[in-house]
Amino acid sequence: MAFASMTTQSKGYRIGTTEWDQVVNNFAELGDAGTAGTATIGGTGWAIGNGTAEFSYRELTKWFLGRFYLQSGSTTTEGSGGLEFTLPNSVTTINEPQAVTVVVYDDSLTSIHDASGIALASATKIITNVTSTSPITFTTSDLCVVEFCLEKA
Repeated sequence: MAFASMTTQSKGYRIGTTEWDQVVNNFAELGDAGTAGTATIGGTGWAIGNGTAEFSYRELTKWFLGRFYLQSGSTTTEGSGGLEFTLPNSVTTINEPQAVTVVVYDDSLTSIHDASGIALASATKIITNVTSTSPITFTTSDLCVVEFCLEKA
C-alpha cells in the first residue's frame, strides 16, 4: 500500500468516504514494519567478514526513511576510507545534499561517539567519515548506526 497525498480542499469542505479511507490507509502505512534486509557496505578497505550489516527502510511518497546497522565481528575488516552504505535500488535521486545521523558505539568502553554522514544527489549510497580509527579504533562488537530521512527528488 502506498502512502497517499491528500488533496487540498477549501475551507468548510466535508471530507467523504474516499478521503477518510486515505487517512486510515496512510496511518496504517506508518505502522507497517517496512522492509528489512542485509546492508551492503563499502568504502576503501571495508569488508563485513563475520560481522552483521543490516538495514530497514520505508518509502512514504517523497520520503525515504531508514536505518543501517553495522556490528563488527572478529573477521570484519575496517577500512582506511569512510564507511559507505548502499541504498536500495528504489531510491535513485534525492534533493541534494542531505545530512544523515551517524552514531558509533565502542562496546569495550561502553561509550557513544558522533560521526558525520551525507547522501548526495546520486543517492546510491550514504558516505560517512567513520574509518577504522575514527571516531574510535574498531574492535569486535563495536557498532555503527546510520539513520536517515531523505527527501526524494
